Amino acid sequence: MRDQMPDPEFCCSQMTYAIEREEVPVTYTAYIREFTIRILDGGSSGLEIHYCPWCGQKLPAGLRDQWFDTLL
Repeated sequence: MRDQMPDPEFCCSQMTYAIEREEVPVTYTAYIREFTIRILDGGSSGLEIHYCPWCGQKLPAGLRDQWFDTLL
C-alpha cells in the first residue's frame, strides 16, 4: 500500500514516476522518510536506498531511528 501522506518533491521525474506506480518496486514511506526497493519474493522486505537509481542524487536521511526512539 502506498503512503497516504502528501507527496514530497522527489529528486527527478523518474523517481516520482516510480513512487506513484504500484508495479515499480520502489517505495517511499513518508513518516520515516525512507526510500526502498522491494524484494519481489512475495514478502514485504525491501532494501533501503540512499541514492536515486536514476539521477544519482543523494536522498534525504531516513528518520527510522528517531521515529522509534520517540515512540519508546
